[in-house]
Amino acid sequence: MEIFRNDHGVGVSYSKAWRAQEHASELARGLPADSYEVLPSWFHMIEKKNPGTITYIKADSDNKFRYGFLAFGASIRGFKLMRKVISIDGAHLKSKYKGTLLAASAQDGNFQLYPIAFAVVDSENDASWDWFLRCLKTIIPDENDLVFVFDRASSIATALSVNYELAHHGICTFHLHKNLETRFRASASFLPVVHDASRAYTLYDFDYLFSQISNGNPELGEYLWQADIRKWSRAYSPSNRYNIMTSNCAESINSLLKETREYPIVCLFETIRFTDVCGEFGHKEMHMIWRLGYSESIHPVGDMEYWEIPESVSTSIWPPSTRIPNGRRKKKRIASSWEHGKAKTNSKQYKCSRCGQCGHNKSSCVAAI
Repeated sequence: MEIFRNDHGVGVSYSKAWRAQEHASELARGLPADSYEVLPSWFHMIEKKNPGTITYIKADSDNKFRYGFLAFGASIRGFKLMRKVISIDGAHLKSKYKGTLLAASAQDGNFQLYPIAFAVVDSENDASWDWFLRCLKTIIPDENDLVFVFDRASSIATALSVNYELAHHGICTFHLHKNLETRFRASASFLPVVHDASRAYTLYDFDYLFSQISNGNPELGEYLWQADIRKWSRAYSPSNRYNIMTSNCAESINSLLKETREYPIVCLFETIRFTDVCGEFGHKEMHMIWRLGYSESIHPVGDMEYWEIPESVSTSIWPPSTRIPNGRRKKKRIASSWEHGKAKTNSKQYKCSRCGQCGHNKSSCVAAI
C-alpha cells in the first residue's frame, strides 16, 4: 500500500492489496487444491531423480489426502555417519488446508543439523505419529543404540513404544524444566540443580546432585524419579545421547521452515529439497568423515512438461476435508507464557462495579447491597 502510494500516487485499499498478494502467490506457487493432485506425480519424479528416496501417501475412503511422507535417499545414506540420536517434533502449517509438518532430524559430529524425514499430516495425534514412525522404521531400523528425543507428548510416547521398542526414548530436558517451573513454583532454587543433574556425565556426580534435590524437596525428587531418570539424565541414559538433551534440532528445522509452512504442499516439499541442497542445515567446515554425509546431491524434478508419469501413479488425490475459516489466515501462533520476548500474563485484579470486591464482575455479583 505504501509502495503504491509513494511510487505511483495511487491509493489502494487493504482488501485489494491482500487479494493482489494472494493472486501473485497463486501464480508463483499454484493453487493449494491443485497441489494435492500433483503430489503423487511429484513424489514419483523425486524418487526417479534421486535413487533411494522413500515416499508414501495415504488417502481416506473418499481418496482425500491424509498423510504424506518424504525421506531423500541422500539423507538416508548419510545418516549412517551421523550421531544416532533423532529429534522428532511437529509444527502447524499455515496454508489454506492447515495440517501439521512432522520432522525427524539428527546431528553430525560438528553439532550441525541433519534432516532425515518429513511428513505432512492432519494433526498431531496417535494415528498420525504412529503412521510417521512406521514409515521412518522402513529407513531406520529399531536398534539398542538408537535414541529418540521428544517433548513428552503422549502421542509420540505411545507411537515410540509400539514402533521402536529397542531404542531409548529420551525426553527433552527443556520442556521438563518448564513443567517443573509451573508445577514447583516454590522450589525454584532447586531448578538449577536439576539442570546440572540432567547434564552430569558420571553416576557419582548425578547421585550427589539428585540427593540434594531429594533431601531438600522430597516431592520434587519423587516427581523426577517417576519421570524416569534414564529418560532425562545423561549419566543414566542406556544409550549415548552426546550433547543432545533437548529436541532443539527439530525445533530449529521448524523455525528455518517458518515461511515455507504457508506454501502449498508440493511447494513445501520442493523448498525442503532446495534447503537441503543449499546446505542450510549443514556446515562446510567439518571433518572429512562427516562431510561424506553431505557429499551427495538432491536433484530437482525438472519442468512438469517433461515428466513421464506411468499410469500406475494415481493422480486423483483430493484436498483434505478441512474447515477453511473466513478472512485472513493467522500466521502467528499464541506464544507460551515462558517463551522469550513474551510479556508476562496480566495479573491485574478486576473489581466489581456493584460491590467493589475483587474476583468477579457485576453480572455475577451475589453480594447483598
